Amino acid sequence: MSYVPNNTTVFTAAYSGVLSGLAASGRVLTDRSSADYQPSSVIAGAFAISFDQVWGAAAPDTLQVFIIEKTCKAVWENRDTILSTDSINPSTFTSLCQSIIALILAGETYFTSQGISPLPWPSGGSGSGATGATGASGPAGASGAIGATGAIGATGATGPSGSGATGATGPTGNSGITGASGASGPAGATGASGSTGATGTAGTAGTSGATGATGAGATGATGPSGGSLGYALFFALMPGDNSATVAAGSPVAFPQTGPASGGIATRVDAFSFTIVNAGDYEVAWQVSFTEAGQLQLALNGAGLPDTVIGRATTTNQGSGNTIVTIGAGDVLSVINPAGNPTALTITTDAGGTHSVSATLSIKRLS
Repeated sequence: MSYVPNNTTVFTAAYSGVLSGLAASGRVLTDRSSADYQPSSVIAGAFAISFDQVWGAAAPDTLQVFIIEKTCKAVWENRDTILSTDSINPSTFTSLCQSIIALILAGETYFTSQGISPLPWPSGGSGSGATGATGASGPAGASGAIGATGAIGATGATGPSGSGATGATGPTGNSGITGASGASGPAGATGASGSTGATGTAGTAGTSGATGATGAGATGATGPSGGSLGYALFFALMPGDNSATVAAGSPVAFPQTGPASGGIATRVDAFSFTIVNAGDYEVAWQVSFTEAGQLQLALNGAGLPDTVIGRATTTNQGSGNTIVTIGAGDVLSVINPAGNPTALTITTDAGGTHSVSATLSIKRLS
């Protein structure tokens, strides 16, 4: 079933950071087949799902998106990309995602204390065009009706009666005063609205805001060098350091101690070793033995099924290398797997006259 992100921006930042970290782990990309990078893309997807689920639907700002992508890249550099039940299960990464989010919140707190507000993560805006020109005026309404004619002025006085010839006609009397104007006619109908003006051109986009000031946080503590958090080596020299044979279900002895760093493992006895801190470990072992047979890594006395190595001939050395998640206080050993029919004889001087060594190497990866 397809996964629907709570927040596509957060999911994308986490996914791209993990895939970039896996690609940048000190390796030059020369393989042009995308199928060969499938394990990296699947692991990146499982981690991004876990991060998106822990983050939720909250919209991130610019600072948060930058920290998500860059921190995920840094965390995943130099990690192996072995597909397993754990590496494709999002719940495997819940604690790691919570830690990264705690780092993001610390950065936000610092910005707040400095009065800095990170810019929101951009989502393109719309420009506003200028207002269109005013439409043409409608035609004038019809004129009102003409008012009624004013009243006729008063008749002038009659001239005196002449006794002689008829006197000249008297002058015409003054015109009467003009009658009052008639009432205005009703207003004409409103003219039709003019057509809408053309839409103005889009407004010019605003200039970008000034870049925020660079943070002045203290330099963090120097991280551990190299690609591991510590290592330990235990070995045996033959003859002398192992019994004549190692029975099925019994461990191989590594009674001597080699170089170590970080205090990651302590010796229980010649056969077994306690892991101090929980984490992911790279474990490698090599033992020369005479018979065709098998060796297996055991945790707390129980063989790990995915670590069995073997040989069908008696002409090569038995060796193994794996990555295993180990809890604090768990006990590690190398055994001849229980149920095998053959007891193994540790070779004393395979291929020459010098004593042959058997080694157990432990490296902490996370």
